[in-house]
Amino acid sequence: VYFTKDPLLCEIKRKDVEDYRAWRKTHSFMETKETLAASTINSEMATISYFFNWCIQREYISTNPAFKCKLKLSNQRIVSLTEDQIKELYDTAEGHMKTAVALAVFTGMRRSEILTLKWKHLDLEDGCVHLEGALTKSKRPRDIPLTDGLRGLLKAKRGQEPEAEYVVVFNGDPIVSIRTAWVNLRKKLSFG
Repeated sequence: VYFTKDPLLCEIKRKDVEDYRAWRKTHSFMETKETLAASTINSEMATISYFFNWCIQREYISTNPAFKCKLKLSNQRIVSLTEDQIKELYDTAEGHMKTAVALAVFTGMRRSEILTLKWKHLDLEDGCVHLEGALTKSKRPRDIPLTDGLRGLLKAKRGQEPEAEYVVVFNGDPIVSIRTAWVNLRKKLSFG
């Protein structure tokens, strides 16, 4: 247990919360003795902050010592595939996943951008995707050039599904999630 005695609410200061946060990085309440992920500690800090806000509302204390006391998260994931892996991924993918994989690999678009991409966002003559701000994570519009190969694939797909509103569809309907299809595709890959 972190605290050796039970402090009064008004005695808990920002430094105490920061020290506790640092202590949690190396101490787990579980038998496994594994260190905790930053996201787990942040979730715990959010709960503590919520409690202090509740105390402020009831006028037990006047400030929240846990306000914005989170760890910085590194969400960066770098995945690099070899040319052979990209070829295997594309060749193994079928149907709507082939289109989704091609868009992801050759444009760098996010999953949500791919699944909400409509034909009206594509300029196949000039070879460009025009993403509206409402579709992007940053909420800013951006243009993405299409490779000649991707352009050809999309033109052929458009010819096969001239009535579809969305680019990536399954049985003519827009796709909400590709999680199951992605898991199944990965099982088929040699580098899965």
